[in-house]
Amino acid sequence: MFLDTTFCTAFLRSFKTCGLDGMLLVISDVHTGLKKTIGTVFQGAGWQRCRVHLMRDVHAVIPKG
Repeated sequence: MFLDTTFCTAFLRSFKTCGLDGMLLVISDVHTGLKKTIGTVFQGAGWQRCRVHLMRDVHAVIPKG
């Protein structure tokens, strides 16, 4: 699923509107729009790939045996 930057910006700003502030790290799957907007909405916050999603992606392409 592709999330565009317009949606992701609105999505992340909705968290700020609810009072979430001081975000240091966002952990998510690899959504290009989300990765691009994290630093804009939560200035100074880093991004890390979710290990569960990473392992699912890896297991989807390696042989089962």
